[in-house]
Amino acid sequence: MPEGLVRLMFYAGQTYVGDPAGTLSALPSAYLIGMQRGPLRAVSLGQTRALGVELYPWAARQLLCWKGGAVGAQVLSGHGQVVREVHGLLTLERWDEARQTVEAWLLDLAGVSAREHGPGVLAALRLYSSFGSARIAALADELNLSARQLERQFQAEVGVSAKTLARLIRFSEAHDRLLAQPEEPLAALACDLGFADQAHLTRDFRALSHLTPGAFARISRWRGQTEGSPETLDFERYMRVMQG
Repeated sequence: MPEGLVRLMFYAGQTYVGDPAGTLSALPSAYLIGMQRGPLRAVSLGQTRALGVELYPWAARQLLCWKGGAVGAQVLSGHGQVVREVHGLLTLERWDEARQTVEAWLLDLAGVSAREHGPGVLAALRLYSSFGSARIAALADELNLSARQLERQFQAEVGVSAKTLARLIRFSEAHDRLLAQPEEPLAALACDLGFADQAHLTRDFRALSHLTPGAFARISRWRGQTEGSPETLDFERYMRVMQG
């Protein structure tokens, strides 16, 4: 699903991801993914072992040359040694060593590439803390910039526009809350997250996930009831739950 963070993924196995046209491509052993504006289909064959790191978009940009706003998975290039090492550790299920290897590598990169927060990053942090409801005009006033100046700084430092990031953050929060509490009233959720009304929440949620929030809540409720059972979520049963 779309989300307001970038994920750095290492994995051992056979996994394929679909592009917007539906074509499946094999994923590399390490890649960056995030900030897409729609769900991506992933298919795994056999057992897959994965280790992921959640990164703010500016961290992915500074440390790993993430191409802001790119759709799909971006290959992690230029770091072949750590990719091979982590892949081998995941294959052997040596999880602690894999985590320690990734942490040490990222800290080394941060020591070389990390920069002080500029106004764009400071504004982005406010968006995260407000679940995407902070207004760019108010943030520009706080930072003594015009709205246009802040928008330019935001795009350059964060990699996406403030509007896009705010939208993804709000969707992520709505998604996570409905996943954990599928009974939460949608009107209250819309109010909490700064949507104009429940209809606004529904339009945004459907545009980003291809599901209404009500349908997603029903799926979350059903998954919670059947978790641990031998039944699997086949397509026909999925559609029945989604349609209520």
